[in-house]
Amino acid sequence: MHPFRPVTSESQPSWFGSFIGWTCLFLAATCYGTVHLAPRLWTMVKLQHDYDTNQLRLVSLEGQLHDLGKMADALETDRDFAQALARVDFPAERPGVQHIAVEPHLSQDPRNFNAKLDVPEPPWPWYASALKSIIENRGLNTILLCCAAFFALLAFIPLHFQIVRVIGGQTVTYTTGLVGFLKNRYYQER
Repeated sequence: MHPFRPVTSESQPSWFGSFIGWTCLFLAATCYGTVHLAPRLWTMVKLQHDYDTNQLRLVSLEGQLHDLGKMADALETDRDFAQALARVDFPAERPGVQHIAVEPHLSQDPRNFNAKLDVPEPPWPWYASALKSIIENRGLNTILLCCAAFFALLAFIPLHFQIVRVIGGQTVTYTTGLVGFLKNRYYQER
């Protein structure tokens, strides 16, 4: 009984080896690309996050500027508003006027203006924590690079080998796997 199978049209399709090879190359590129591109992507994510934070601050300050502009216009055009503001600034006691103390946030002082520079922080992208761990963890980088090397080597190892032998004056072609090829590499006819 011979350990090889003759090549026939029913043998395993040739697309299977090609599919495995390309899949291994894709996995190798993914592992290497993850290690190589993670620091650059992290820089981009941080810049985008800083941009979003500054954009929120800008919108907040623009809203406050608009409110102050409306107050300046009201001071120029509305006499009653200017008088109410003067009463707040210069509290003159008039006989018979009773003052009720209220909490500061309920007062009618339109200048109760505190620049809100502390805006809520925008959320980080869902993949930010994974990027940070890839950048900071050298062990994970080493594992990913070893996987990339393994998959790259695996992609170029054919899954089936064709062996052509001349037996008794006839040429016979056999297909075997990697283990069978390595076992029978030095096979000698007797």
